[in-house]
Amino acid sequence: MMTKGSPIEIVITGAESTGKTTLAYLLGQYFDCPVVPEQLRLFVDHHGRLPQEEDVPGIVEDFLRAKRDALKSSHRLTIFDTDLLSTLIYHQHYFGSVKASLEALAHAETGDYYLLADDDFPWVPDSMQRESAEIRSSLQRRFRAELESRQLPHVTVSGSIEERLSTAAAWIDNRLVL
Repeated sequence: MMTKGSPIEIVITGAESTGKTTLAYLLGQYFDCPVVPEQLRLFVDHHGRLPQEEDVPGIVEDFLRAKRDALKSSHRLTIFDTDLLSTLIYHQHYFGSVKASLEALAHAETGDYYLLADDDFPWVPDSMQRESAEIRSSLQRRFRAELESRQLPHVTVSGSIEERLSTAAAWIDNRLVL
């Protein structure tokens, strides 16, 4: 349990097309707190293309800057639509091996708690950022394994967006010291 003076970092994570962004913004509204958007999505929207390996350091820096800014404005709670663990997993998926510097940052910059968005949502294609339901299932197993191997406190949220919001909000409420 966190103390009253420490901002709590809640990270929504999981494979593509699992409702992470929707859940992040609903939780931000529910708790009236900042939401740090998914940096990969911002990159794709801004550049109109998927990143190349040489773009990853800039995406990492954008995340770290957004994180610092959000934590400055948050007195209690900040919601993250993914974090560097997602960057690490997707880097390995698309580019193979990961530089030690990214691994170290992903280890050092973990959130306090994780909500693993289940892949029980219907898969929705996206012209640039999503591959297939089969790839999503494979990546989902990887996300779960990483959370468990790193011993990061987490809960899986599943069902409709309303059920996910209810589960997530109750889980977070149990960790807040008001």
